[in-house]
Amino acid sequence: MKWTFPNLRLFLALAVITGGIYPAAVTLVSLAVFPHQAHGSLIRNEQGEVIASELIAQPFTSAKYFWPRPSAGDYATMPSGASNLSWTSAELVKTVAEHFISGGILGENVINVMTLNAALDKLPRS
Repeated sequence: MKWTFPNLRLFLALAVITGGIYPAAVTLVSLAVFPHQAHGSLIRNEQGEVIASELIAQPFTSAKYFWPRPSAGDYATMPSGASNLSWTSAELVKTVAEHFISGGILGENVINVMTLNAALDKLPRS
C-alpha cells in the first residue's frame, strides 16, 4: 500500500507526457518544419481545391494522362498487396530477380504521376 499512490502518480504523469504532451509537441514541430507534408502532401488546382495527394496513386483511363503503375490493391489505401510468400519460395526469388534486373539495386527512378498529370491540366489546350 505504501507504493500504491507514488506508482499511481508516476503512471498518470507518464500517461500525460507520452500520451498528450509528446504527441502534441511532435505535431507542432512537424507543422512548423514540414507544413506541406504534415498536411498530407495535397495537390491543388488553380482554384485552390484539393484534387489529390502526392502519396496516394489514382487510376487514370484517359489517353491525355500518364498512367501510374498497376496496383495489386486497386489503388485503395487499405490493402497492402503483399504476396505473403516465404523467403524460401522459388516464386519470390524469381520475382525479386526480375525486379532487380529491371530496376537495379536501388529501384527505378520515381516520377510522381499525380503531380505530372496536374501539370498537364495546367497546360494550355491546343
